[in-house]
Amino acid sequence: MSEALDRYVAAMEATGTTSIDDIMAFFADDARFKDPFSDVRGKAKIRRVFEKTHEDLDDLRISVTDRASGGDAHYIRWIFKAAPKGLLRRQGEFVIEGMTEVHINEHGLVTAHLDYWDPTPHVWQRIPLMGTALGALRRQVGVR
Repeated sequence: MSEALDRYVAAMEATGTTSIDDIMAFFADDARFKDPFSDVRGKAKIRRVFEKTHEDLDDLRISVTDRASGGDAHYIRWIFKAAPKGLLRRQGEFVIEGMTEVHINEHGLVTAHLDYWDPTPHVWQRIPLMGTALGALRRQVGVR
């Protein structure tokens, strides 16, 4: 695995205590960041994603559970934990398992950070009415 990936993984795991400026130092100017809520390009917009995350959540923690590298990408499995603020705070901590596809250029900078995780049980189903409807839909079409 690359040294740049090692540094990036360490920064991810320290996301709750690392400054946004420190995190932004890992990204190329034209990098892309994608998750279930955002799909942005450029450091200014990526910074806003991290700022919004810190505005909406307390006690952020990321634990990397596995890593792999392919031809031109790296894959990081993780568990994300955080306490939501506002409306969802009463429902307790989020515990989300997901994976990130990371592309790093020849200068050791992240050119793409693509998160893959399902927001349905962690976010949408926690919202009154929406959660009831999504739960019913999952029971109807899913196999348990």
